[in-house]
Amino acid sequence: ELSLTGNAILATAFLGGSSTEYGFAVAVDPNHDIFVAGTTYSNDFPVFNASQAYFGSNESIYADAFVAKLRPSQKLAVQFATYIGGIFNDEAYGVAVDRFGTAYVTGYTSSPIGFPITFGNFPGPLVPPNPNISAAFVAKFGSNGILENCAVFGSGSEKGRAIAVLEPGSVYITGETYSSNLFTSSGAYQHQKLSPTSDASVFV
Repeated sequence: ELSLTGNAILATAFLGGSSTEYGFAVAVDPNHDIFVAGTTYSNDFPVFNASQAYFGSNESIYADAFVAKLRPSQKLAVQFATYIGGIFNDEAYGVAVDRFGTAYVTGYTSSPIGFPITFGNFPGPLVPPNPNISAAFVAKFGSNGILENCAVFGSGSEKGRAIAVLEPGSVYITGETYSSNLFTSSGAYQHQKLSPTSDASVFV
């Protein structure tokens, strides 16, 4: 936490386990609580009031997404911290918070097994699972850290990179896709991917 002038550090804290973590996004709710989203390779990440208290993979080469809520008024005390992940790589790149303290997290999952999907279908096979197939996800967490919804979408090569909330009730994400057959809505500005499959395009 920095002062408004940016010339004073008010609070700092570590957040991580015995392996590698990356914090990719941060957001603040109306109560000034801080939400951090990112990636962890640690099976001992310090979960607290977690919707998923365990590391999703049995292999250390894979990562789970995480989201955590910290309270500056209590010297960045953790209010909740949870894994979001399955058997392969899962990463969170964006987080946004509404006026009720509900957090919306986006990223990608390559896990057809173990990822907490409540809406949509993973675009790859369950047997045998393929770690090279990915889907973008949007996960919704209540202010208490309970996972309320987790939607996945894509054609096999999508990643959510950033997210915004427009109240009431609209969530917008953007990211990357290598898929040429990603669904587009009626009236969309661009219905076809113009670049080759080896190059990414933006989706919204």
